[in-house]
Amino acid sequence: RPLSGRLLGPHPQVLIIALSNHRATRIHFFDLNNPIPGIQHPRVLFNKERELSDFLAKNWAALPYTKKAGLRFLGTEVRIADNLRIDVLAEQRKTRELVGFELKAAGPTKVIAGQAGLYMKALARKAAREDRRGARLVIVTGQPDELLAEQVQTQAEKYGVPTQWMLYKVSLDLLEPT
Repeated sequence: RPLSGRLLGPHPQVLIIALSNHRATRIHFFDLNNPIPGIQHPRVLFNKERELSDFLAKNWAALPYTKKAGLRFLGTEVRIADNLRIDVLAEQRKTRELVGFELKAAGPTKVIAGQAGLYMKALARKAAREDRRGARLVIVTGQPDELLAEQVQTQAEKYGVPTQWMLYKVSLDLLEPT
């Protein structure tokens, strides 16, 4: 859990992470004895949603999650309502259920719950118009946030659109030829 109060000097049980490198940088202090599950160092995350979106599009067929879920890639920045675009749109191959992906490259912000509600309603309407079985939303972010995830689940229950909160992790290894 993030610590509150003043930090008077170096402390061996405190980890400090800056989530960006500009004047609006948010600095977080973490208790090393009580780590937050899933927290990642910013250097292993994409800087922009577009980079994450492009990576997903180019690697869709190779991603274990999309293969296991039987998802067919439909596009990026797909208009799902007059004034609303979803970062990535897919469909479940067997059921034709729409699956929208909302991407947050670094971490979620407080507006995600409201955004998610808009996406849920628009995906459900689009699925009904296209005579599909239904729709669901997947939120993909680089950092966990239990409170925001709970708020999104509240929206999901309200609108009847199953929603999943997922963290992404990208790694690259350079190996000597064998």
